Amino acid sequence: MNNLLWIGRRVPRKVAPTVLQAWCSPSSLWVAFDTLGGAQSTIHTRLASIATGSATEGDVKALAAAHKSFSALKGSMGFGVLAKVSHPKGPRSIKSVTVDLSIIGGSTLTKLHDDGKHGDGKGGDGLWGTQVRFLPGDFPSLPRHDRRWGLPANARSAMTVTALDTSGQKDSHSAVIAIRRKPAPISIWPGGRRFRFAGEIVEGLVTVSQYVDRRGDPNNPALLIQAAGPGPWRAAWHIGEGRLNISGCDTLQGRIQA
Repeated sequence: MNNLLWIGRRVPRKVAPTVLQAWCSPSSLWVAFDTLGGAQSTIHTRLASIATGSATEGDVKALAAAHKSFSALKGSMGFGVLAKVSHPKGPRSIKSVTVDLSIIGGSTLTKLHDDGKHGDGKGGDGLWGTQVRFLPGDFPSLPRHDRRWGLPANARSAMTVTALDTSGQKDSHSAVIAIRRKPAPISIWPGGRRFRFAGEIVEGLVTVSQYVDRRGDPNNPALLIQAAGPGPWRAAWHIGEGRLNISGCDTLQGRIQA
């Protein structure tokens, strides 16, 4: 045995991209579909009046207002998809990172970017991202409500993020988002004022299109509100018995009771 030379074949290590993590930001949304549906209905009704030649000045004004509301809400409803991707040969070996949005009616090959312009941190840091916008009809498979709470029984949607390198090697990871169609009434105390986050005008200040419910996190009890139109997420603040105010970055004061 001591005089024998054993010659074996070394199996090379696979050189491929790795999707270390993929997630949605925010990971849980309440989405107000009612206001969009109402705006669409108004647009269709007023256009019908114009088509039949029976339109009034009021029809034209209502059409313009509904279109403005629809456009603002359409632009504000969305979330980010993010993925942390690595490669043994460095980031330049990654050809593309995509997410399959077919579950919400989107493209199967929606691109993520690592350029620092899509909520992805700094360019070239290995964090890839994209912003997804959606419409009311994009979630046809989600149940409308459960009977007790008025919430969907199952609102979780998993989307596959895939990294492809220059040699054709791939790796995938799922990004999950929970989307609820119709927000339930929320009471905020003190004051006991009761209102509904369902795309309505709240105290005449803002049209709410979606919000993130962080009541389950005792260290961050804010309800994050995104108003109609593009813009940053902001925290809601109930000022005593006053109005809902989303200007600035205030935190929710007082106890929240569903």
